[in-house]
Amino acid sequence: GSLDRDVQKLNNRKTKTMLVGTAKKTKKAPPMELELRGQPLEQCPTVKLLGLHIDQDLTWDNHTTHTVKKCNRSLAQVGRVKELLPRRQRIAIVNALIIPHIDYCCPVWGNTTQNNIRRLQVVQNRAARLALGCDRDTHVDTMLKTLGWLTIRDRIQQKSLATFRRIMLTKQPTVLYDKITFQSETHRYQTRSAGMIRLPKPKSNSQKRRFLYRMAQEWNNTA
Repeated sequence: GSLDRDVQKLNNRKTKTMLVGTAKKTKKAPPMELELRGQPLEQCPTVKLLGLHIDQDLTWDNHTTHTVKKCNRSLAQVGRVKELLPRRQRIAIVNALIIPHIDYCCPVWGNTTQNNIRRLQVVQNRAARLALGCDRDTHVDTMLKTLGWLTIRDRIQQKSLATFRRIMLTKQPTVLYDKITFQSETHRYQTRSAGMIRLPKPKSNSQKRRFLYRMAQEWNNTA
């Protein structure tokens, strides 16, 4: 069948396995020991997929570290020639080199820890200071307002809501849209809450941090 044909296309050397779960559970879990065409597959704690560094505990520590390093390298390069660049050009260069890395896939990793958010905010603050040529006494809020930038937390919220609205309008991808249940589907009577999303009772804090749960809450708050 089609599954067999897809399996035949897999490259043993490039195919890896990863067990995803909470840190407590993944530490206790035994190795999966999966094979492909009789050859064992390597089990990895992290994997890079389309530029996104995914770790088995979904903490996004590894992705944050790679993003911070990448941004710092770019900032160091701009810093070497900052005296030669007019302010307008510095702003344009920093916007092009830093912001896309911060925004990339942020609806996916946006439920990361506060520590990772802080690390990224430090990078954004440094980028703003470099772009504007401000000293250390200039308040961060002033710099962000001048550049028209949101904080990291607000950027994640904005991008995530935009993604969620697109899912609601297009009903795609179905793998996400099909998980959404409206209040009107759970009772026969039309009420003010009919257009609101029914939130399942979360069993853990990790479930509260999931994309659909967080965005459904925001959707209901603005409904």
